[in-house]
Amino acid sequence: MLAKPPSSEKISYFVQPVTVNIKTCCCFSRGDITFGAAADDTRVGKNESIKVDFGCKNEATTEIQYVEAYVKQYISWNANGRDNHTDHELVTQQFMETDDMGARTKDEMQQLSSNADNQFASRGIDDLFREIKTMVTEGSNSISLHIPHDAKSSYNGLLINVSHVLKIKIKTSGFSTNPESEIPVQIVTPDSVSTEQTEDDIALEPSAPVLDGWNLDEVTIAAPASTPTNMVYGGGVAGEEEIVVEPLGIDEMGGGEATLQSLLKKLGSSVSAKATIADRIADDNWDSVFASLQPRDFAAILGKVTIDFDQAEVADMVASKIPNFSSAHVVAAYRIVAEWVREQVVRKLLPHTKDLETNSNVILSELTDWERICLERDFETNMSNSFA
Repeated sequence: MLAKPPSSEKISYFVQPVTVNIKTCCCFSRGDITFGAAADDTRVGKNESIKVDFGCKNEATTEIQYVEAYVKQYISWNANGRDNHTDHELVTQQFMETDDMGARTKDEMQQLSSNADNQFASRGIDDLFREIKTMVTEGSNSISLHIPHDAKSSYNGLLINVSHVLKIKIKTSGFSTNPESEIPVQIVTPDSVSTEQTEDDIALEPSAPVLDGWNLDEVTIAAPASTPTNMVYGGGVAGEEEIVVEPLGIDEMGGGEATLQSLLKKLGSSVSAKATIADRIADDNWDSVFASLQPRDFAAILGKVTIDFDQAEVADMVASKIPNFSSAHVVAAYRIVAEWVREQVVRKLLPHTKDLETNSNVILSELTDWERICLERDFETNMSNSFA
């Protein structure tokens, strides 16, 4: 089963804030609700918990009945002409109600509308996002979502797919809009196992999870050709960095030559992009290849990282080997990675950016208002470091 790497860095991810115009079933506008959230980790083990912080500003006349966060599990398999698709919620909790979540009066709505029409409207959006970010980072409204031991591990194979999503949903009164947002998560092997768990709870799973309707007796498990250092699973699984599969025990699919082309080819057939990059970073023969990477080359490498969860770490690893890493490299990366990891990718790359003092505007012009607000301190810190 997928294992959380021992050296795994715990990374918090912000849910891109959502501003939703609340409407009734007759399409009458009731105002806006803006909310954001952050998960303290996007990789979590069974019997472990995800801490979720929430912030909300209700600028609508609609009452918020409750706000809930839940982890949803999606399972699908297809074999021998049969297929099955299921989904269900693994765990659900509601956030507490706050004064900022209360409905506005008509007089307050008129004042808000007047403020939005004045010349400081753009600054007002920044102030709103800063307020939401402060609510989230202070952690005054947080919950803990405990992943049950019977959850399936996240798995992406040729026949079976198991995926998980953290969702935030606001339930409004009447027939108004119900805003929601989401962020992908991975359920993997926990860092530690509780002594209270039974052997059945912690027994190793096969390379693919056991699913309803799936007859495990019909699955043929071949013995490995050699004894691997780490567990090795086939079947097209997209796993963690410890799970390394070299087809037929050779490296010819990627080519042994130290070139960008051979690296891209290898990444295209590799189970773990992180392991592939780490191996080449450790090899001095590849130094000149990494050192000469142009922005489009850097983006091409990240484009081969099919596991979104790994993109920020791979970007950081490769950028550390580029002596003249520039703002153009950051923009190229920003444009190709998954939307939900863009903020974290930029945060990882700013310390490597040599021309940040003069060309920070090149990066800032690409960011959304929320990303710009969340990364303000990172830009300030790294630009001040360039003066040191």
